[in-house]
Amino acid sequence: MDGKKMGSLDRWLSDASQPFNMHAHHSSILKAILCAGLYPNVAASEQGIVTAALSSLKRSPSSANSSRTVWFDGRREVHLHPSSINSNTKVFKYPFLVFLEKVCEVFAELC
Repeated sequence: MDGKKMGSLDRWLSDASQPFNMHAHHSSILKAILCAGLYPNVAASEQGIVTAALSSLKRSPSSANSSRTVWFDGRREVHLHPSSINSNTKVFKYPFLVFLEKVCEVFAELC
């Protein structure tokens, strides 16, 4: 695509009057859309899950005594891969994280 067409496309995509930009200034809506688009690659900590739902999730016996945040992918407990940049993080700001892929159905590698 040449520079003129690219500039025209950029202006069109940035035009606040376009219907697809209606909620562009609402960061909470944008976050929800991104999470919905990336689902099922979202994991939640115990703080991000309704208490009644926690009982139906598969947990490892060692997680009860762990000081680390326990993550769930919707069906079972998952762990951050040891090579992940966040593998040594003890406290997370939010109760959800988005990951790129599950390795061996146990580890989640963050984007």
